[in-house]
Amino acid sequence: MPGIIIGIAFQLLSGNVKLGLVGLFFGGGLIFLIRIIGGRVYKKEVMGLGDVYLTAMIGAFVGFPFVLVAIFFAALSGSVVGVLFVVSTKQSRESPIPFGPFLSIGAAVVILFHNQVVGMFALLGVYL
Repeated sequence: MPGIIIGIAFQLLSGNVKLGLVGLFFGGGLIFLIRIIGGRVYKKEVMGLGDVYLTAMIGAFVGFPFVLVAIFFAALSGSVVGVLFVVSTKQSRESPIPFGPFLSIGAAVVILFHNQVVGMFALLGVYL
């Protein structure tokens, strides 16, 4: 929770408070929705509340369009590591793998490579 407040304060100082608030609610809301729907479909918890809070904080820091990129890179890196983990340890697909570290990796990619991410969107015809 303090990270969410610091993220919104950061956006307030940079003049992008609307993008920060939309990123907070969209990122946290998306993971919360996955938590609710996944729990009903699989009859077990698929995402923890920590993932919801972490994604909300990431959204508060990076803003709306970039929270989606962070979630994408988190899912991509989590999938690669998850497949390697299952294959190398011969465990089942049902083995839980924490998603928080991958959300952090996705946020780091967006923050560290911000200009390249904007350039990637520009190549796709989307200008931020």
